[in-house]
Amino acid sequence: MAATDPTGDVPAAATPRGGRNLPVAIGVGLALATAFIGSLLIHPLVFLTFVAVNLVVALYELDEAFATARAGARPPTAVAAAALPVMLFGSWAWGGDAIVAGLFGGMIAGFGAVMITHQRGQAVDRIGGLAVQLLWVNGFASSLGLLLARDEGYWYVLAGAGLAITNDIGAYAFGRNFGRTRMAPGISPAKSWEGFAGALATTVVMALVVTAQLVPGVTPVSAVVLALAVAVAATLGDLAESMVKRDLGVKDLGTIFPGHGGVMDRVDGLLFALPTTHLVLQAFGI
Repeated sequence: MAATDPTGDVPAAATPRGGRNLPVAIGVGLALATAFIGSLLIHPLVFLTFVAVNLVVALYELDEAFATARAGARPPTAVAAAALPVMLFGSWAWGGDAIVAGLFGGMIAGFGAVMITHQRGQAVDRIGGLAVQLLWVNGFASSLGLLLARDEGYWYVLAGAGLAITNDIGAYAFGRNFGRTRMAPGISPAKSWEGFAGALATTVVMALVVTAQLVPGVTPVSAVVLALAVAVAATLGDLAESMVKRDLGVKDLGTIFPGHGGVMDRVDGLLFALPTTHLVLQAFGI
């Protein structure tokens, strides 16, 4: 998530402290949370459709960024968009085999698409862009289907997403007020170790007070392990997107959400946190 990743390129007078209009960002965040939770509670198919629509936008955000930064070397994004429902809905209906099928089928189709529309000197960049889309966006997000496939699976989606968001809020609050020691200045100058420590503590408290009490099968021990794993994964997800943006030379990957940037700017931490949630729950037999 992008709450703690202002680049510092915007003049101080242009935006409030933290690099964005905080009231607008909070309002948009609450609207997104309402849509996320509301669709989840209606039916898994409604929720996965909501997710799929947003992820298609994310794929085309990456498409535009790749094409701009790589001299028109646009990946065959239509292939990734076609593979998305196979992987996302399929993981819920049929398990991990659907994710593998989407990855394999998407890469094969992608090589074919690049061959048909081949432009000399761009094949590797175009195929590389597609691989990032299939793995980073489609593959990681498809862990939602694996979480939903459990009995009362919505609880596990809420647990993973809730802890990731708690980590994001904690990092922003502690980093903004106490951040002094930069974590990765070459990637995300605003990220601090103090913010990370505060986020870690906040996420563990949330896991003990809420997750362990409400989520079926989750004990205090597994809740703490889950909180620590999600906090680390969400932070790495944020840093990963910052690294990609710096490499591509953009501040945000999109502008669809005021105060947040694009879809990818909003879900970067979640894309790492959700598969981590699935793996931790699996390790505890949940």
